[in-house]
Amino acid sequence: MHPRGLDLNLMVLLDALLAEKSVTKAAHRIGLSQPTMSTALGRLRRHFADDLLVRRGNQYELTPLAEHLRPLLGTALAGAERVFTSMPDFDPATAEREFTVLASDYGMATAGPWLHRIIAERAPNVRLRLLSCPPGTIDRVDECLRTVDALVLRKGVVTGLPSQDLLVDEWVAVVDADRQVVGGSATVAELSALPWVVAGGSSVDEVPALGLRAAETVPLIAATVESFLSVPLLVRGTNRAGLVPRGVADRLTGSGEVRIVELRGEPTRFVESAVWHPVHERDAGHQWLRQCLASVAELAAETPAATGS
Repeated sequence: MHPRGLDLNLMVLLDALLAEKSVTKAAHRIGLSQPTMSTALGRLRRHFADDLLVRRGNQYELTPLAEHLRPLLGTALAGAERVFTSMPDFDPATAEREFTVLASDYGMATAGPWLHRIIAERAPNVRLRLLSCPPGTIDRVDECLRTVDALVLRKGVVTGLPSQDLLVDEWVAVVDADRQVVGGSATVAELSALPWVVAGGSSVDEVPALGLRAAETVPLIAATVESFLSVPLLVRGTNRAGLVPRGVADRLTGSGEVRIVELRGEPTRFVESAVWHPVHERDAGHQWLRQCLASVAELAAETPAATGS
């Protein structure tokens, strides 16, 4: 069926039906009567030639096609919302808009507070949604960035897209504060003798600047965690070393349970940047957001430690 022959309002109803897995709950969510929602489900079933919702005991489950449609609906509805919220001008003093930025826990802990503060000061009615990057974001970055305003990550992970450098940081190791497994500084080769704890985005293979794979002894990865903030929990009281950015390490060592080990002889610095899709380039609101990102970079350059504080 050609899109011109479709009632695009059905996308909203389908999204509610698949999210709630119930005609009654979906009707309540949208503000329609149950008979109206039942009629919509019938139309959708005929269109897709699929039941979409099937009863299993006392509840309904999604069919394989419905499971496939759920993420597609999210992308489509987010894109539609962007179309109808776009304006020729953007006045931060009066604008009511929400910007969505995806970031790692590191990005949230460093650039996130600055960006939130700048937006709050310049646009009192503008909201910032700072969300964790969902799994597979990098693998489908083009699709993802069409429905969000920016993605904050290490420079070079994504190429070929417009970007704004935000801050410069460096890698350091953290070890238990009471165990003298290594001194105040160490080479990668020396640290390779210890078991390591790394966050998901900083596995040995993903930090080539440290030259870890070139070390004579490949480090044993004892544990991999999702968040840098979890690293000290697995380091304290052990002989393990953890790899974290200094901007996070400065926060983690405040408890006195872990201490920082400087990395000697390695190019440990890296740049954190924000990237966005070219489709947003001419959006007046997004242009203003990019000015805020540039202000984050200015604040970071004036601050000795990249902590966002």
